[in-house]
Amino acid sequence: MSLIGATVITTFSGPVSDWLGRRPMLIISSVLFSLSGLVMLWAPNVYVLLLARLLDGFGIGLAVTLVPVYISETAPPEIRGLLNTLPQFTGSAGMFLSYCMVFGMSLTNSPSWRSMLGFSSIPR
Repeated sequence: MSLIGATVITTFSGPVSDWLGRRPMLIISSVLFSLSGLVMLWAPNVYVLLLARLLDGFGIGLAVTLVPVYISETAPPEIRGLLNTLPQFTGSAGMFLSYCMVFGMSLTNSPSWRSMLGFSSIPR
């Protein structure tokens, strides 16, 4: 569901961010990340969980398309390339840490998928 949400939102993120502005759209992206994490944490059934994953995909799609554009528009030319590599690096590092966290949680007596998904609501 996240991939579907990201695919759908990326088709509209460019024109909408031109209209509303990059910064407000990045704030919306952060709100979607946090909100979807909380909904996943307290999802009463699989349908609500799928809806939360869709919202998470919307946040992912906005961030993936808007962060590089925002950096390119605001960063000084001498460090623009370096700054544009940071989102990719931190995303990869975050995936690695999440895999480590899930592995660690799987070693407990009663692993909780809710806790794992709830960690995504922590503001970035």
